[in-house]
Amino acid sequence: MKLKSLETTVLHGIDVKTMKSHSDLKNRRFDRVVFNFRHAGFKGREDQVHMIKFVHHLVMFILVFLSM
Repeated sequence: MKLKSLETTVLHGIDVKTMKSHSDLKNRRFDRVVFNFRHAGFKGREDQVHMIKFVHHLVMFILVFLSM
């Protein structure tokens, strides 16, 4: 696996609302954070304006939360 050879840290199942106090994330700095958004369960198609706004607000919440 290429990620392992690069000595990266990969974490799964981290909730953005509680990640600030997550034991694997405390006092650590990252140069990159990758979020994978599941689209299952959304009502409507991904190209509808309300879905685009929903995802936009979600990403903004994450970025603001991480900058605190």
